[in-house]
Amino acid sequence: MKYRFNGKEKRMAFGVYPAVSLAQARALRDEAKKKLAEGIDPSFAKKEEKLVRDVQLNNTFQAVARQRRQRRFASVVVKSFATLSFKLIVPKERYRICVNTFTYVIFLITPSLYYIDIKLNTYISVGR
Repeated sequence: MKYRFNGKEKRMAFGVYPAVSLAQARALRDEAKKKLAEGIDPSFAKKEEKLVRDVQLNNTFQAVARQRRQRRFASVVVKSFATLSFKLIVPKERYRICVNTFTYVIFLITPSLYYIDIKLNTYISVGR
């Protein structure tokens, strides 16, 4: 769709033909025209909606726990290789087993909860 916003010509795509039918493309075009009539840039609104969706997906407990585990495990591996000590290799394996077990149990109970919505009672009930 070709349109003008604040005196600048812009284009907006709605998808490739087999994936998006003609009726769907027309409906999306009509929504974009409504936003344009309200004074909202449709391409900016589309990017903003995508950003909100990505933030919501990355703020689940699973996503945050995986990121944290990757960072923590990487630091444990770096420490063990930096000192070249065999004493750190055993705790590293023990740490990995504990974390994997904990995340497996927690992920079964809280599959898609947002990180902010999880309370202490959730962890206590899992521990029992």
